[in-house]
Amino acid sequence: MAKKSVTATAKRVSTPPPGFGLRLSGAALTELRKVGIRAQQNVSLIHQRQTQQWVLRGEESGGAVPDLGHYVGFVGRDTESLLWSQRVQTIVPNSIHRFLIAPVLIRYEMYRFCSTYDLLISLHWVEAQEGNSRPTHQRKDLFVGRFGKLDAQLWTGAGAPLRGNVKPQFFGRSGEEIEIPEALHDGIYRITEAACCLNCKHSHFLDALNIALEHKPSASAEPQTAPKRTRRKKPPAHAQLQASNPAPASAPDLPA
Repeated sequence: MAKKSVTATAKRVSTPPPGFGLRLSGAALTELRKVGIRAQQNVSLIHQRQTQQWVLRGEESGGAVPDLGHYVGFVGRDTESLLWSQRVQTIVPNSIHRFLIAPVLIRYEMYRFCSTYDLLISLHWVEAQEGNSRPTHQRKDLFVGRFGKLDAQLWTGAGAPLRGNVKPQFFGRSGEEIEIPEALHDGIYRITEAACCLNCKHSHFLDALNIALEHKPSASAEPQTAPKRTRRKKPPAHAQLQASNPAPASAPDLPA
């Protein structure tokens, strides 16, 4: 009986757009929808027709219930002013609180389940291209923390005095606490309180100060092109025979 040949194909992994936020599991997204928490993670690149310029748009949104919280907030960069900020008041809690437009935005996003926190802080800016090409949306992650710990239950009456003054601790694989730059602390205090704000109907970042960054990361203005594919020559017959019967590989060394 002839043996069936099995051809393995590599699975293509797609890179999410720069505007996307924390990668949450399907179960987490389902539960957030079930309890009515609507936090808009995406940062969008949009074009203003009147001013003929490209800008970034963010939506401060989210809130919490006792065991679950998800919030997205924004601040600007100290050298770039916000072009537009509109406070939104809605009867629906844990949803939209404010719209923002700016050439540079710093996004804070936090997801909380009980007393465990995930945090993403990312810098977003518009990068001009040569000629009349459409500019690109660039991003750099300033901090990513998973499974942070905060024992204080800020969503209860007992935790009310600590709101706005405490933040989770994040640890590396070695168990050591990860140090976060001090310039980011004020936003972390705010996003922590917001992720514990039950039936939230107000903006936690409305009076937040812009963050002073030493420099804006630069990206290449030239669009990257895919490398040219070179056609490989067919190997000789004896090489094909050897490749079809490779020598057994030696076992990898085990760690000491």
